[in-house]
Order: sequence, then structure tokens, then C-alpha cells
Amino acid sequence: MGNKGAGGRHSSNSANPADSQQEEDAFAAGVAEMLNRKLMGGSVDELVVLAAPRTLGE
Repeated sequence: MGNKGAGGRHSSNSANPADSQQEEDAFAAGVAEMLNRKLMGGSVDELVVLAAPRTLGE
């Protein structure tokens, strides 16, 4: 039997994502909400977003 490391004991899927993934999703949603308010308020002229594909809705 091979050593799977810590990842072998933990699994995540769309029905039960890992806590860290939920935290990442909540952070991304918060950033999106804040950016949306600033953009809609006219306080941002241009915006470039760099993020992981999953965060961008891949």
C-alpha cells in the first residue's frame, strides 16, 4: 500500500467541499462584491483580474 499523504484521508466534492475551499469561495465572493460596488459607484476606471480558473468560474 502506497503512502497517499494527508490528501488521501481527505476528500472533497461538489456535495461536500473541503473547509479551505469554502473559505476560498467566500473570500472570492466578498472580493467580487466589493469590486462590483466600486465599479458601479464609478470609483474604478479599469480593472484587471488575475485569479485561478476555478475562482473565475471555470
